[in-house]
Amino acid sequence: MKKLLVVLVVGFVVATAASYFGMQWKVRKSVDDFFAALFFVDASYEKAQIDLNGQIILNNIELFVPSSQTTVEIGRIAIATGGFFNTLGLEKTIKEGKLPEQVELKISSFSLDIDPQFINQLDDVYEPGTFEQVLALGCGRYLGLGPKQVFDMGLRTLTFDLNLGYTFNAPADEFISSFELYMDGIGHLILDQSYLGLANVMQNYKSALGGFDPTSVVPTNLELQYVDLGYNTKVHDFCAKAAEMDKPEWLELNRSMFAAVLDEIGFDADFDVIKLYTDLFDARSRLNLKMRPLPNFGMADLEFYGIAELVELLDLQVIVNNESVGIGRLSWDQSKLTKLDLTDIRKTFRVGPEPVEVEEALVEAKELERILKPVPVSDLAQYLHRDVLLERKDGKTFAGELWSVSSTRVVVRTRLRSGYTDLPLVRSEIATAKLYPEP
Repeated sequence: MKKLLVVLVVGFVVATAASYFGMQWKVRKSVDDFFAALFFVDASYEKAQIDLNGQIILNNIELFVPSSQTTVEIGRIAIATGGFFNTLGLEKTIKEGKLPEQVELKISSFSLDIDPQFINQLDDVYEPGTFEQVLALGCGRYLGLGPKQVFDMGLRTLTFDLNLGYTFNAPADEFISSFELYMDGIGHLILDQSYLGLANVMQNYKSALGGFDPTSVVPTNLELQYVDLGYNTKVHDFCAKAAEMDKPEWLELNRSMFAAVLDEIGFDADFDVIKLYTDLFDARSRLNLKMRPLPNFGMADLEFYGIAELVELLDLQVIVNNESVGIGRLSWDQSKLTKLDLTDIRKTFRVGPEPVEVEEALVEAKELERILKPVPVSDLAQYLHRDVLLERKDGKTFAGELWSVSSTRVVVRTRLRSGYTDLPLVRSEIATAKLYPEP
């Protein structure tokens, strides 16, 4: 019996060693074959191996595309399956139509110099949606911040680390996925999610692809963390320059235009959405978002609830810059959002992509100047709640109700169709002030 046990142990060790060295050879051959099959790309790497934990590792990969003279450098690529024998049986598992219970991909030190010609091609087909246009309000003549604008901000090299993968707990039918992206000079994103109801996909992904019902999946947890690593500052600097403003002045303009959008769509909430917007786009902002849906809440249930009900059912928790945001009541007029025309808002604030719009607004303002009464800037405090036209030293004009005057600031309240927004101006920069006739 003892001799048999020794034979079995020795046999196991020999088989494992043979498998290990066999896998080393297979990994190198597979990598070589893959790189050799790449057309129009010159590829090289320093080392390919599999460690005792079953992790497949490639070090110092370099890809060169002669046609565009583009070089991609990757410090390391690693694929893990949770153990050596899992990796050993990975090919068999896939052939059987199953998915492995654990997979993780790590890409470290990916670096790519962005080709300006490629950016121009992307920009030619870029069309900003409503959300992208809202975020770019006040950014000079730009409708949105597309590939060309991001490139002009100074993001000429794409450098990132990426980790993604999943773990499947078969007895509990729980699928846990993770995603982490660290983009140098942009941001750091971590996203963890958990779902129930994916057992059929894991056991037979081929058949599931044809008849999989996504509404049968039940989310149990979602956690998102994001830290700005410089992108917000790049946007602020770029748009302030495009609008020919100081950065604080542009930030106030952008917030005011955002407030005008909320007014247009009838937005209503029980928290300070302008503060939330400001905090999210502040330099080095930090966002933590958690959702833990109530039991038996499935994806198919989303269509049956309003926003306020979903906030409660999903147990939504939002923390921005280490400060909790209490989101309860939240609503807007969907029909107004669908018909939202940002052109009118740009005209009101005299900034936007169409020079003719600005010129028309300036002509209209000059015609009104004939009936306006000039008053000293030092006397503005005497005319609170009168309609005024203020001209800054840079030639830009602002019209509206004189709302408040301090030693450093003058606030003009501009009326919109369904509300108003406040424009804070630096008092020392106001060149002239004129009053509209009283009604």
